[in-house]
Amino acid sequence: MPPHAPVSARRCWKDPLDSHWKSLNLASCPRLESINIRIYFRAPGDEKQPTDHPVLSLAGAGMLSQAPPTLRKIVIWLHDLPRITTLNNRRMLRLQEFDKIITRDRFPLLERVHLHISIDSSLERKLKTDWWKLVLATQKVLPGLHSRGLLKVTQ
Repeated sequence: MPPHAPVSARRCWKDPLDSHWKSLNLASCPRLESINIRIYFRAPGDEKQPTDHPVLSLAGAGMLSQAPPTLRKIVIWLHDLPRITTLNNRRMLRLQEFDKIITRDRFPLLERVHLHISIDSSLERKLKTDWWKLVLATQKVLPGLHSRGLLKVTQ
């Protein structure tokens, strides 16, 4: 099943980056200036235990830990966010890892971290007029990036 399929159709789909991100060897790309990282939420009930799947952000954070200091732009795509509170969920998402990895020392040339969030259809109905709640929640989860003026959150 392709990852761009609706979340309900991704019930048994496994993100290949979960276990193969190290093979990208981004350290071998000394002139890399931008990177896109995609995080796909899985369908509810897709696991027997909450720990059956790796934490969703770890592959992306791991890729960044290998990336050269030449990065200027990082784009993180969150697909089908089910709830605003999921942004702070350390068991499932652990978005905070990006705040730890994306430091001034590691990426001195960095100009922008763009977090593009697509939301689950049920959340979309609730957030028609409250998009700012999602932006504020993101700023709280990524305080380092926000305070440095690097974080841009879009839909």
